[in-house]
Amino acid sequence: MSAEIIRLGATRASTVRCPKNGVIFPQVYRVTGYLWDVEDNTFGETSCLLSDDAKMAASDRKAGPSYTLSPEDARGFANAHWEPIHNLDRNVDTGWLIVRHHRNKDFLEGYQNGLQDTRRDWSNRDASIFRTEYGLFTLEHREATPLCPDHLLGYITNLPEEIMGGVMDWAMVVDSFGAEHDIDVFLPADYVDPFTEMRSQGLIS
Repeated sequence: MSAEIIRLGATRASTVRCPKNGVIFPQVYRVTGYLWDVEDNTFGETSCLLSDDAKMAASDRKAGPSYTLSPEDARGFANAHWEPIHNLDRNVDTGWLIVRHHRNKDFLEGYQNGLQDTRRDWSNRDASIFRTEYGLFTLEHREATPLCPDHLLGYITNLPEEIMGGVMDWAMVVDSFGAEHDIDVFLPADYVDPFTEMRSQGLIS
């Protein structure tokens, strides 16, 4: 893995805990700030290259919101401000925010490869990885699926076979009003489980 791994202190934890495996999720932060301006760049102010004597200064253009699990991660903003959040605000945030716990690096790499292969908009891709005493975590911000609720904050962990009798996800999803839901809230209202459909057609028992 080439992505940065940000180590979080033990005190930076949320109140979200999976009762099946004991994993406590990190606190989520909304980050806002300002964009940077480049000054005295000998390559030109519009160049993507910075000269050795280039100076950076905070502009008056607001930036964000962005999201992180670390109160030291400024997301590239000047004068960054971190706000701990427990649900998304309909007046500020958009889409879904998913905090996922990974059992090990193999599970993490498979998850990231899947995201890379299926993501249409790479501009919003966040490759940061966060580590606590409970393991590795990623934070993904994405658009809501059409016909599904918006403004959802989800916490997901994969449960080992010895606990559930099969590999599956445990999830707690919080809507913009602070109400908790299970993982089915990510599905459209008219979604039909494929196994249920096959059973109704007599294809499987």
